[in-house]
Amino acid sequence: MRISLLLISLLLLQTTLSTKPGFRFQVTQKGVDYVREKLVHILEKGIKDAKTFPHLSMRVIWTPLGPLNVTVWALINHVYMPHSTANIAPPSSVDLRISDAVITLAGVWKHREEAWPHLGDAGTIDMKVSGVNIGLTVDVGMDDE
Repeated sequence: MRISLLLISLLLLQTTLSTKPGFRFQVTQKGVDYVREKLVHILEKGIKDAKTFPHLSMRVIWTPLGPLNVTVWALINHVYMPHSTANIAPPSSVDLRISDAVITLAGVWKHREEAWPHLGDAGTIDMKVSGVNIGLTVDVGMDDE
């Protein structure tokens, strides 16, 4: 709250003292690293909080048993992003890279025949997705004035 009031008062002071209202800031590597740490933490937490994927239901026609109805549910157990980098890319970009991310999932599947005798089965899924790489480039603009 205090920081917000300080920023508002600085902006008001700037607009009253200048004919060109606004503010300037400089993006530094230290600032980019700080944002990277916070952003990776927010991404990990956001993915963990999402917990479940919407269930997937489909009708599979060409099987030896005839048409089947298949349903799959999945739940995120763990998210880990061990390596991340953020760099200032001249002239006005910031590159964020996350490498070797790992996501583990647990799920349930079931299927059932459409035709008589309506045979079905169900089971569990344990899945680990590793080696995921994510890249993001943000262009930082600047006013000509």
